[in-house]
Amino acid sequence: MKVAQYDRILGCLYGVAIGDALGMPTSFLPPREIEKIYGKVTDFEEPVPDHIYHAGYQKAQVTDDTEQTILIAQTLIESKKADPHQIAKALIKWFDRVGGVESNAVGPSSKVALIAIKAGESFEKSGKRGDTNGAAMRISPVGILHAAHNENLRALLEDVYKVCMPTHGSNLAVSGASALANGIKAALREENLNAIIAATINGAIQGESYGFPVIGPSVAKRIELAIEISERTSTLADAASEIYQIIGAGVAMAESVPAAIGLFYAAKGIPSDAILAAVNMGGDCDTVASMTGALTGAFKGIQAIPQAWIDEIEKVNKLHLDEIGDQLFSATQWWNHEQL
Repeated sequence: MKVAQYDRILGCLYGVAIGDALGMPTSFLPPREIEKIYGKVTDFEEPVPDHIYHAGYQKAQVTDDTEQTILIAQTLIESKKADPHQIAKALIKWFDRVGGVESNAVGPSSKVALIAIKAGESFEKSGKRGDTNGAAMRISPVGILHAAHNENLRALLEDVYKVCMPTHGSNLAVSGASALANGIKAALREENLNAIIAATINGAIQGESYGFPVIGPSVAKRIELAIEISERTSTLADAASEIYQIIGAGVAMAESVPAAIGLFYAAKGIPSDAILAAVNMGGDCDTVASMTGALTGAFKGIQAIPQAWIDEIEKVNKLHLDEIGDQLFSATQWWNHEQL
């Protein structure tokens, strides 16, 4: 296995942002409506004026998926550890800045939990029933920070749980976030698709032992099903359609995370193919495409992502992801070193 390379870290970060921005206008539209409005999306588009969540966004603008990923990265680096108290403070600051109480762009679990914290609830309890995909959409920095070391899975899972706790402290949320974080760690190091899929499944299985128990389907079993669907379908478009119809691609953790991992596998890890499949499949498109972008970008590196997309993302959003990538790459050398 190869130690995480800088180009793969950058690929992961830009994969998050590009998938998010490409999927922003198609989010929460069914496949037929996407086709009716856009035909087939192949590049950045503007949302329809009455979009349920993203009305008024400009073409190539990112959403909370990218904003919270950056927030988590910066908070982890500044704190030098996964501190749920600091994560909660950072999320509250972001929530207030975006007008979270009135905003439709804040996820359901995050909104409930952050309002509760502002009302005096402890961050240990505020997110215990949060079971949606907000925990996974922002978790890639944890996978990146653990990628340079061969420590056992427990260290990564504990960091995932601490990052999830304030808003998504349920066992299903931690399971899905652990699947993606462990998959990203593997994608930054591996050359083999099957090894990365195995890492996502193992992360989901082990991650489910953390957090407040809630009812819901197994994320690990759903990942296995998504892989089975990808293997039995003949094209990426067919795989996306079947995954959408059988597993779903909504905000539920056991839908969107397996969908993203299934598309990663079906696209053979190619970023542009996997991201566009997610963008056009329907459902929570920005989040599924963002998570798929994180995995594929980590696997193939920044060189595999179209330069025009990278340029447009920076021009519109001014994210300076190369600077964040530098900081994360440096932090991989000392992160959790004391646990080795």
